[in-house]
Order: sequence, then C-alpha cells, then structure tokens
Amino acid sequence: GEEAIGALRAALDALRAEGARAIVFDLRDNPGGFINAAQGVASQFLDEGLLFTVEHDDSVDEWYATGDGAATDASLPLVVLVNRGTASASEIVAAALSESGRARTVGERTFGKNTVQVWTELPDGGGLRLTTDRWFTPGHGSVAPRGLAPDVVVEVPDEVAPGEDPVLERAIQLLGG
Repeated sequence: GEEAIGALRAALDALRAEGARAIVFDLRDNPGGFINAAQGVASQFLDEGLLFTVEHDDSVDEWYATGDGAATDASLPLVVLVNRGTASASEIVAAALSESGRARTVGERTFGKNTVQVWTELPDGGGLRLTTDRWFTPGHGSVAPRGLAPDVVVEVPDEVAPGEDPVLERAIQLLGG
C-alpha cells in the first residue's frame, strides 16, 4: 500500500546513515498490492526509466521511476529475494529492478500474477474484485502464468534448520559477504 513507500524510504535512509554498503530487499511471501505503490517502491532504487506498462483494451500506460529514491546509487549493490509467494505488485518491483540491471533476484520462481484488479464494495458489505488490465515488465515480458525466473535460483529444501536461510545466505555470498 501507500504506506510502504514512506516506510521503505525511512528504512533506506536509516541504513544509509549507518553506512550500509549493500542492500538485501526481501520480497518473499509478499502478495503485492497497488501498482502505484509498486512504482514508488521500485523508484526507491531506480532514479529513471520504464518500470512497467499496463495494457488496457485499446491503450498502454507506461509507468516510470519517479526520480526521488533513497537508494538509487548504482554503487550500492542490491539483491532482491523472491519465492513462490512473491506476487503481483511485488513481481513488478522485482522484474523492474532485475531487467534494469539495478539488482539481481535470488531465490525461487515467483507466483506469476500480472493482472490489475479493482475492488468495489457492495451495499450489502460484500465486494467485487474485477480484473481490468494486465501489466508487463519493462522488456514487455509477462510473469503469467509461470512467474518471474530469478537471476540466481536457490532450491530451498522442504526442511530447513531453525536459523538457516539458504536464499539469504546465497544473497550475502553474492554481495561478497
């Protein structure tokens, strides 16, 4: 949601002030949210460029980086963690950062949802979720139906010992840690 942009910016500002030399951005099990929030989150790491497009019946909207991010400096290495629970707006962010070359994605293939939906509350308290459009990566790729393939695949065993995180460990290794 909208609050994610400010919260992420504050966290990035704090990390930069503490001297962070690299960022691991964990989007695992993040089901996504609104496309304007995806634009704001991706813009924290990219100062310019096309992030994604939204295709309607007869038109295409292009969504660009806003140019006001907290961690756009390419000398600050960035790795994004993804898995099967990374969906929708989170896939927008991961794909934009990967395709731009700003970040490497590490983990498992994502969920594969490239639809834009509108929620309408009904008078009886119920609701209707209507799929109105489809979004595509900067290179006009679609994550549907198979998901975004990570740059670095990490097979996660069914049983992982407490305190172990093979995906995070691989990301840190890629960052030279």
